[in-house]
Amino acid sequence: ATLLLCFSQGATAQPETLSADHRGPLLSEHISFAFDLSDKGTLPIERIASLDWQRASGTPLNFGYKRQPVWLHLRLQNHSQQTQRRLLELGFPLLDDIQIWAFSGKILQSKAHLGDRHPFSDRAIRHRNTIHSIELPGGTTDIYLRVASSSSLQLPLSLWSPEDLAGVTANHYLMTGIYYGTLLVMLLYNLSIYINGRDIKYLCYVAYLVSIGLFFASINGLGLQYLWPGIPTLTNNVVIGSLGSTLLFASLFTAGFLNLANTRPGFNRAMQLIAAGAVFIIIGGALLPYSWVIQPAIALTLLASVLTLASCLASWRDGHSSAMLFTMAWIALLAGAGMLGLSMLGWLPRNPVTAHTAQIGSMVEFVLFSLALIKQLNAERQAKFAAQRSSLAFERQASESRQQALELQRQTTEQLELRVRQRTLELQALNEKLRALSTTDPLTGLRNRRYFNERFLAEFSRSKRDGPPISVIIIDVDHFKSVNDTHGHLMGDELLKVVAKHISAQAKRESDIIARHGGEEFSAVLINNAPQDAYIIADKIRRRVAMACYQTEDLSLRCTVSIGIATMVPQKHSVAEELLKQA
Repeated sequence: ATLLLCFSQGATAQPETLSADHRGPLLSEHISFAFDLSDKGTLPIERIASLDWQRASGTPLNFGYKRQPVWLHLRLQNHSQQTQRRLLELGFPLLDDIQIWAFSGKILQSKAHLGDRHPFSDRAIRHRNTIHSIELPGGTTDIYLRVASSSSLQLPLSLWSPEDLAGVTANHYLMTGIYYGTLLVMLLYNLSIYINGRDIKYLCYVAYLVSIGLFFASINGLGLQYLWPGIPTLTNNVVIGSLGSTLLFASLFTAGFLNLANTRPGFNRAMQLIAAGAVFIIIGGALLPYSWVIQPAIALTLLASVLTLASCLASWRDGHSSAMLFTMAWIALLAGAGMLGLSMLGWLPRNPVTAHTAQIGSMVEFVLFSLALIKQLNAERQAKFAAQRSSLAFERQASESRQQALELQRQTTEQLELRVRQRTLELQALNEKLRALSTTDPLTGLRNRRYFNERFLAEFSRSKRDGPPISVIIIDVDHFKSVNDTHGHLMGDELLKVVAKHISAQAKRESDIIARHGGEEFSAVLINNAPQDAYIIADKIRRRVAMACYQTEDLSLRCTVSIGIATMVPQKHSVAEELLKQA
């Protein structure tokens, strides 16, 4: 009794008395409000007379994101003497903490503690919105509400009879069913397109549909009522997470559908930045307080709305085949989303238009998006069929060209093979000539030292393996330096040619190796010869060279040679250098 008396004495803005026969939303002039500006915001109801009370005016109450709790006061008048039951509805499901007191005269008629931070099972009336049942005896009833929330302080109050509320609720659930039925059809349709075509943009659209459906379920109270009734604290996380994922997949879908990476790289980078920001919103919603994240999330949503609409208009201007439908779809959604965002920030009032335009716009967007996707899919199919027809015609031409090319290739191959065989024979002959030149002494025509070393080592190894003797003869022209000094190098060269000719005449077998070792030194390797045979050949060489005479017009020149001979039957431990040293 003291409470009501104090309030009536201290209040400066009493609400207008409202008849209990009223049905529907309450007008603002029927409500007074005051903010609890105390340090902790925990002013008890006994002291609310000290607050700065004001009478609401204009539109339904919407204070945006206020940290201070707000007190509401309304006064109902029952003109009959019979008690009437009324249902007080607070039509914004995201309010965290709601306390309600109803006084009839000096008597506390009812009290309730509600909000989306309480399990859904605590509600006496199972409804998505906060609803409190009030018994109104004859006379005046004062109702006080204390509302505190980390979300937007939107306070659309309505007064209903149980029958009226049942009718309004039924209509709402009918519209909700139509909305989610449309969403489910669009989701399954686009999922089937993705499964058949594996086009990633359809999967992004499916994820977008799931996200936006979950977002509206959370802000409309259906999530707490049906999906997580026992975990009320999950609501705020789902609001942030679903809003972030909606932005993420909407930006990816837009970039993919409009092919912005190739047509508008600037807008494509903008969509990537929006997607990155959405990822941070999702992470922040899971780790940070709701009040820290929701306003940046709404700001990002409004920015994404502007950028998405701009990219749609740019693609429409570029002549994208489905950009017109795509732009209309985004206009429908973004108009509603913009109104919802501005309403959440407190810049627009909370009313049926701002509350439901986003959901209606999203349903229109579903249909237009699907039409745009169908149009693009048909265009892609037609392009594919045209490409296939062109490919078949090209394949026929290519087949004929292939036959002609094969015949030409066959003829060319035959000619080429003939030329290759001729060229191969020429190269083989040339290689043989080059090999011979590389192993021949140009002055005497005998083999050079390189050839001698290779053949000698090979024959020595074979003799070591098979057992025949091998002989080495080393021949050195005597006093050759004095010939060069006295008669000149040209005369010395001619003398070496004469010596080489007589050596070749004595070692005639194919297996014999005769080479100019260097300077005035010659060498010969005799295979499978007895020591006396090697001696006989060496002696013949010595005598033939001694009897030979090199003559010019004014000169007659003779020479002698010194010969070393060594013969060996190589053993396993024998070394080729030993035989050369012995010779």
